[in-house]
Amino acid sequence: MKEGIFSMKYYSETLKKIYDTQEELISAECAYKKKLDEQKKKEAEEAERLTKLKAEKEKRLQEIDEAREAYNKLLRNYWKDYGDYDIGSAFRSLFNIIGFDE
Repeated sequence: MKEGIFSMKYYSETLKKIYDTQEELISAECAYKKKLDEQKKKEAEEAERLTKLKAEKEKRLQEIDEAREAYNKLLRNYWKDYGDYDIGSAFRSLFNIIGFDE
């Protein structure tokens, strides 16, 4: 029999692929593992960014609600004290607050 006819092959369970040498198999699996680790790291960073963004959004919405409550309280007190309020002025003030002033 000639040498090399029945050369050993190496099968990677992870990659479902056959390699000629054990070194090729190990190298390919290491590269695959590194790629997966990088992908997991990016996904974790994105999840953390989205969590921070959600918390910031909730905080800012709470600030808006608190400002709205303060505005409504001041307006009720004004009506109670003076009985009238120029509604056009109220809308202009509201539009100024939300950034639609000219």
